[in-house]
Amino acid sequence: MATPKVMKLIDPHSGLMECKVCGATHTANLAGGGHYRRGSWQCLNGCELPKRTPRKPTVASVVKKPRRRRKRPAPLPPDLDLGGEG
Repeated sequence: MATPKVMKLIDPHSGLMECKVCGATHTANLAGGGHYRRGSWQCLNGCELPKRTPRKPTVASVVKKPRRRRKRPAPLPPDLDLGGEG
């Protein structure tokens, strides 16, 4: 899984980026092909986004509901004529 990007791209033509945490700005170096060099999306001050905390399980997800069984159709009476021979 990729790490979340701390920097927000302000101007894609110049490569100007702003840190989402401290607000510092810097210009990223472009590599060949118009891609940004490794580490461009990291703040120069070493800022990190807060890690996500896992959600607490809800009561609905913890309590398992009983599975509903499909009702089978009632059997046909033996004296019912289905239009066979006759």
